[in-house]
Amino acid sequence: MRSLESEIRKWAKKNKKEVPKKKPETLSRRDIEDLMGINKATYRRGKGGAIRQK
Repeated sequence: MRSLESEIRKWAKKNKKEVPKKKPETLSRRDIEDLMGINKATYRRGKGGAIRQK
């Protein structure tokens, strides 16, 4: 049984596939601001409970 295990280990080492590494995603300043929601419209409660854009 030992010889079978050693053969499998040898085969696995020989046929090892390399996984390509992913490059880190570079985001522009505008992309980061959109993700954070900086350019979204803000709304507040006005008189009488009406929602108004600030």
